Amino acid sequence: MSDTSLHPLLQDISSQLVEIRDKVTRTETNMQTLIGNGQPGRISRVEDQVKELIVSHERAKGYFAALGSVITLLGVAGHYLIDLLKKGH
Repeated sequence: MSDTSLHPLLQDISSQLVEIRDKVTRTETNMQTLIGNGQPGRISRVEDQVKELIVSHERAKGYFAALGSVITLLGVAGHYLIDLLKKGH
């Protein structure tokens, strides 16, 4: 290989290294945004939102269980009253 063909090759490698460095810098910046860089990042905020949704879901399950119990008790009481009225005649 002659010196004249080596020079363009080195320039190409040099420009590729600059491009790689820029991509690594952008990737590091994006990672910092995701993890927070000392402050709550996107991942932390998503985790907090998921925790809130879990709490809300558990609360809703409790409400529906209570509502189901009340409806069951009303049904049992209704059947009991109907049986009492039938026996009274």
